[in-house]
Amino acid sequence: MTPIQGMAIRERLQQPIATIMSYNPCDKVDTYQSKGLWRLFINEDELVCEILATCSRLEVLCLAEIKVMQLAKQQNSILKRSFTTTFDSKAYLFLNEMHRYFNYMSDKEDISLPVYLRTLGVDMLFPHALLFIDNSNKLFTVEMNQSSPMTGYFDQLANLNHILTISNTLRDKIDEEPFHKYVAHQLALLYRAVDHLGSRKKQYKQIILERFEEIKQACQNVNQDSSSTLTPEMKSWIVDLTTSITDTIRTLPHDITDKMQPFINFYLKYNNY
Repeated sequence: MTPIQGMAIRERLQQPIATIMSYNPCDKVDTYQSKGLWRLFINEDELVCEILATCSRLEVLCLAEIKVMQLAKQQNSILKRSFTTTFDSKAYLFLNEMHRYFNYMSDKEDISLPVYLRTLGVDMLFPHALLFIDNSNKLFTVEMNQSSPMTGYFDQLANLNHILTISNTLRDKIDEEPFHKYVAHQLALLYRAVDHLGSRKKQYKQIILERFEEIKQACQNVNQDSSSTLTPEMKSWIVDLTTSITDTIRTLPHDITDKMQPFINFYLKYNNY
């Protein structure tokens, strides 16, 4: 290497590898993590369904916040407008979504969103959501808690969905040998979940209890010996049990849906009207 080449290399090494450019706001990319994919609404009925679905999500959010505030009141803490950290952002997100759907409607006849929601019966179905829409800039207090046809509906719907999820998991995966070591745990969860099956809970609890220890021992054998599996008779019993439970839920007998009946009655009355 000649002296001239060495000087050229040293000068090049002294120069910055990259030139830092100043931030240009035009390069910012907006993110829409909370928004669904854009879709084309074909008719007004689809828009109404989207509005009611968003109202139901806002109702659940408001009920959860009220429970937090009730707990705070029981503990004699000072009640301020202290929402949970995500309540404001989620609630206003739902509110903005409803306004967006509402603006697409052609038959709103210069009425406001709250007035339109009352014509749909939302004040009866989702009273807490409508109270928030009416008073979003005011104090949202525990005194807003009130009953509605939806009282008990969400909880019972979640309970029945939980039972169906466990039953379907057991039935669909019972032929997968790696799943066998989890069967006893899933049966224990199912034993507790069937408490929400009304008059049928004793029947199903007794059925599970009669075979639980036997299947639990078989699952322990699977854990100790990977070549061990549940017997065909055990697998058949689990399929029959879970099929019976899912069939019972899907017939929607009155003693299982009693907590959901006020909403069903309201829907039938409003639909006929």
